[in-house]
Amino acid sequence: MRFSNLGLRVLVAVFGIPFYVFVLYHGGLLFFFTNLLIVILATYEFLSLGDNRPNVTWIVTLIISAYCFWMMYNGKTYEAGCTAIIPFIVILFIHVASGKPAGALLHASRSAAAVLYIAWLFGHLFILRDARGSLQYWSTPGWQLALFPIAVTWITDTSAYVIGLTLGKTPFAPGISPKKTWEGAIGGFIGAVTVGIIAGKLGVVSVPVGLLIGVFAGIFGQLGDLGESLLKREFGQKDSSSIIPGHGGVLDRFDSLLLNVPGTVYILLLLVQRSF
Repeated sequence: MRFSNLGLRVLVAVFGIPFYVFVLYHGGLLFFFTNLLIVILATYEFLSLGDNRPNVTWIVTLIISAYCFWMMYNGKTYEAGCTAIIPFIVILFIHVASGKPAGALLHASRSAAAVLYIAWLFGHLFILRDARGSLQYWSTPGWQLALFPIAVTWITDTSAYVIGLTLGKTPFAPGISPKKTWEGAIGGFIGAVTVGIIAGKLGVVSVPVGLLIGVFAGIFGQLGDLGESLLKREFGQKDSSSIIPGHGGVLDRFDSLLLNVPGTVYILLLLVQRSF
């Protein structure tokens, strides 16, 4: 049945969301290690797409991903992005040393992509949480800035899911994600814009900026979800894993945030010199 997983999804959300909000509010190393676990699990799932045999290249990628995430935690955004070249070079040398060229480019490129796509992009959450540099302009507690794109994403996903189940009839991207519909996508977009306006009304940012971020998240968050679905379909997988009951994998739940979090960061930084 189409609603068979709804109960599990709700149950996980009832316990998971308050816990994550608490960790977000607390900040510090608790916040870092909670999100590091998310990054490690998501990276593991990303590496397993089309390759279910863990090997030394996975170990290299996971170590560098953790290091990249640690650098993001310490505010070294540029340096963290540069770490993606490390697994690329190391894995090429591993293939050279083994004398087995088959899959060298695939493994090296996948590892570099994993570091950038997951650890570096998601690491932008620390920029919001610490309200670093120019973000202090908004005079908003860092935990609220960080919660903003997360809340927008949660509501977008929930709205798209519920509207898609109840009203969805028109396929949105049948070749990538057969169950997604235009009705669900529009519902998700409306949910994102609504949260953006509410955040503006609550003073997290101004209403126009909240609306702008809501529009961005309502579009690019869903595109991020489709992007991850595209990767799974390439290898014939429905979910990145089954670790979260009713939801699939960690990457399945956090794929939209990989665009929404850095998008929020750069929108706020671009607008920081103007009054909204």
